[in-house]
Amino acid sequence: MRILLINNDGAGFADHIDIESGTTIERLFASQCHGAKASDYLIRINRQPASRDQMLIEGDRVSITPRKIEGAHSGGSFRTHASPAAQSAGTHGHGRRRFAAARVSALVPAAGRNLAAGG
Repeated sequence: MRILLINNDGAGFADHIDIESGTTIERLFASQCHGAKASDYLIRINRQPASRDQMLIEGDRVSITPRKIEGAHSGGSFRTHASPAAQSAGTHGHGRRRFAAARVSALVPAAGRNLAAGG
């Protein structure tokens, strides 16, 4: 039978592959990811989490995605950088929020502003 295998471990394109009827996801993983630990991957069938003994059926879409990407920085904080336009404007990437807040305050009547501001 034929399934679609999406190996997100840098293996290139997704491929339709032929497997034996009655193949479990655990057996497929072992045959495709030689020596790898299943606990290091997110394994999904038709975009849903799969149990190791789940049998594959014709047309299933299997994705195998590593939990950690080699070379990715772990720990610390995720930090975005402001665009050059935002830096020159002095907003450091927060200009949209300030603009949105200004638009909302212009639309809210004076009595409602106090409520909207939490007071």
